[in-house]
Parts: sequence; C-alpha cells; structure tokens
Amino acid sequence: MKKLLSSLIVGVLAVGGLGTSAPSTVYATEAMCDNDAVGYPCSNGSYGSWTYRSGYSGDQNGDDRLARNDSYRWYHWDYDYSYNNPELSVWLNNSDFTNPAANYFIKNSSGHYSVGDINQNTAPGGWSYIGAVSGSMNGVDVTQHGDYANTYTGADMVNLYSLPTASVNHLTDQTYHTNSAIASIQKKMLNAVDHYQNIQGSFHIHFQNNGQNETVEFQVDEGKIPGSHVKVTKANGTVFETKSNGKEQLVMNHQKEQFSKSKVAPQKEFNGPRHFTNEKGQSVFVQRQDPASAYVAKEVTFPQNYAFWLRNKENKVVGHDKMFNRDITVIEGKHNEYLSKKLGATTYKMWVDTETGVLLKLIGTDRNGDEAYHIKVQDIQFNQGVNTQQFAPVVPKDWEKMKEK
Repeated sequence: MKKLLSSLIVGVLAVGGLGTSAPSTVYATEAMCDNDAVGYPCSNGSYGSWTYRSGYSGDQNGDDRLARNDSYRWYHWDYDYSYNNPELSVWLNNSDFTNPAANYFIKNSSGHYSVGDINQNTAPGGWSYIGAVSGSMNGVDVTQHGDYANTYTGADMVNLYSLPTASVNHLTDQTYHTNSAIASIQKKMLNAVDHYQNIQGSFHIHFQNNGQNETVEFQVDEGKIPGSHVKVTKANGTVFETKSNGKEQLVMNHQKEQFSKSKVAPQKEFNGPRHFTNEKGQSVFVQRQDPASAYVAKEVTFPQNYAFWLRNKENKVVGHDKMFNRDITVIEGKHNEYLSKKLGATTYKMWVDTETGVLLKLIGTDRNGDEAYHIKVQDIQFNQGVNTQQFAPVVPKDWEKMKEK
C-alpha cells in the first residue's frame, strides 16, 4: 500500500463560497491524491479509456494514467473531505504527457468549475501550480475535448494545499535568471496580462513531437471585464473554438457540432515566488490563472511555460529587433535534459515583446540544426479594442453537449 503523504486535521462542517460541500472540511498544509489512490484520502474515477502504466521514474510512485486525446474524456480525483480555499498543483514529469491544452476543474456538491488549462507538452518537469480557488472543494478533474488526436493527456498526482503566509515568506525564489535583462523579460512574460488591456491577432504553431499544427486566431480582453474568443484551425481543416466572458467558458467542436460549457472558478491571488523548491526537493512552478480564459492563445498572450524555460543559466540575450513595429528582445537558450528529450530540440530562440512579455516568435532546433517546433505570430494588435460580443458563451442551435458524467 502506498504511503499516505498528507497530514490532515479534520475540522467542522463548512459551507464554502461555491456551495455546501462534503460532510467535513479539512484544514491542511497539503493533501495529495495519486492516480492510483490506494493509501490516500481519496479515490479515482474516469470516463473513456485511460491506460494504467507503471515503471516510469519521473512519475510519482512510478505510475500514471494516459489517454489519447481523440475524444472527450476525463479523469478525476475525489477527496474524502472538502478543503477550504485550496490551491491546486499537478505533477507533470513524463515525456508522454503531450496535451497542449489540458483543462483542470475543481468540484463540489454544486458542480464543476474550470480552474485553468495548461500545456502539458511544454510545461517544465515538476509540480505545475494551476490556480488558487475561493471556496470549498472536494475533487479535481482533468478533461480533454478530443481536439488534439495525436496528443496524450497524462494524469499523475494532484495536490491541494494552502501555504500559510509565514511559509510563503520563507520560500526561496528560484524563478529568475541571474542576468537582469533576462529576468526582466521573464517577469513580463509571467505577468503579461498586466501589461495590456486587450490584444488580438493570429499565429501558427507546430510541434513535431505531438503533431500540433494549427493556426490560432484570437481576441482577448484582460481589462475590467475579461473575456476571450479563440478559433483554432488545424492543418486538416478541423475547427475548434472557445469563448469566455470570465464567468463561463464554452468549447465548440465544429466538425461534430458538439459543445462543452462550464463555469469558471472564483480565483484568488498567489503572492509567493513563481518558482520554488518544496520540502521534498521538488520544483514547483506557479502559473497565474488567466482571467480571460484564452485557451491555446495563451501560448502567445500569456507565455508562462516559456518564461520558466528562461531560468536556465546558459540562456542569453543576443539582440534587439523590431516586429510589427514593436521593440523586441531576442533570447537564445538551451533546453534541460527533460524538455530536450521530450520536444526533440536542444536549443531555442525566442522573440519577446519587450514592453508586454507577449511571445511573438519561438523556434526550437535539434542537434542537426533542423526545426523541431515553432510559434510564429502572423499579425497582432495591442489595445486597439476588441469585439466583446464575441465573448458571449452562446451555444449554437441544435448542437449537442459533449458526453459528460
């Protein structure tokens, strides 16, 4: 039996901001739940085919669940207790986890709420902090919508915790490069949504390791009333579309005329460092939640994974340029062993908007100098206004709901 990793203190019945939850509430530093939950304060369930795998050294307890992203599927971790105002982190440290838009939900007796999505393919190895939630929670889901048929969604361990302020203040910040020029760009990238009101444009993205090959058109508003409209056209012509008004999120599959609609979880800020090492010596990378829920457009509009890449000491600023009449900082870097093996690239070069931290171009190359992946913005406009009517999560007439539990 696996060892229980969480230290739990059971409290009294509580009613959280998201509705009445399970019979008791736990106040704890952390509560971990593995994909194989024997010995943990939780259980697991799934919809669709998820393969159990073992013998992977990068996984927690050496095992995981994996599902091909060719249809709507979910995997969930159900806790025995409810947790007040929890913070969700997920363990991502396997080269086969390649879903570029894995969506994570929290749940309680009132329903399911989207916490955020993350690109499992480009996330650094370790704990990825998905977001902090105001309210009471007793479950976690990871969902795929069948929109990336050649990619795989991984489910390993999840962690709910709430770090006391005193603990946060004593964490050693490991986020930034020692070079001040690179550190400045990292800060902009990790907080890009603070540096513009609205943004619109398009880009092409292609990663050979997972077959992602698509054009992304986006309109995003990060102002007082956040929202987004994102249209993804794949190389084979299939179209996915997302809309969010900051309170609800709609995902649409045009070919199947199917949709999935969910509420967006109430958010709270994390005030600690964006990268630190926990008491077990494991890296934790803190993602800020995107108020606009901009889906895969965040690869450009809020490029947090790529900001974490820049902490490697061998990276360097190699120049400054102009793109789209914007001042650009150009950085060259080397992948660590984990991402190099996963992405099939040893080096990369990125062009970042100096003022906002928005990513305008990224090219990764292998040992032979051949391209392994790219992101290339085709057009972009900052603070020129966007059509917010496009953010309304209105379901097209006669479309059917994606299979849900």
